[in-house]
Amino acid sequence: MRLPKILWVLPLLLLSSCSDTKEESTSQSNNESAESTIESANTATSDNPQNQAETVLGDVQFKDTLFMFGRVEEGVEVEHVFSFKNTGKGEVYISQVSPGCTCTVTDYTKDAIAPGKEGKIKATFDTKGKGGPGGVLNEKTVDVYFQNSATEHIVLKFKAYIFNNGDTNP
Repeated sequence: MRLPKILWVLPLLLLSSCSDTKEESTSQSNNESAESTIESANTATSDNPQNQAETVLGDVQFKDTLFMFGRVEEGVEVEHVFSFKNTGKGEVYISQVSPGCTCTVTDYTKDAIAPGKEGKIKATFDTKGKGGPGGVLNEKTVDVYFQNSATEHIVLKFKAYIFNNGDTNP
């Protein structure tokens, strides 16, 4: 009966004598693992495509999201610049601008918009073939997508009454 007790005590003594070095190596290993986890959370990789670290977001506030051109003669190109301010604490990027039709061409701020700074989206509308003798109301949209912004998507709109004075030639 005494032999089995010794078999239990001996391994415990050996483990306790090695525990200091084992704790140090375990602690070091845990620290390296934690650093690796933090690093991987802050870096987008193929295994971790989305950055999961908390980031400081910007936000956008537009001066206007709807513009009325009013009465426009057919064949004229009209343009409006939609401007916005970054009201957040991080930089904002315009990732995509998509006009609702081929009669609208856009240009926009390509660089990062710092907090407190302004960005612009210019919409140019070609009225050729869009009018009528009594005036035809044209309503067009532009979809804008943002990165690093609390506002991820916004739709800008403009309207115009297009008159062609009875001419049927496009």
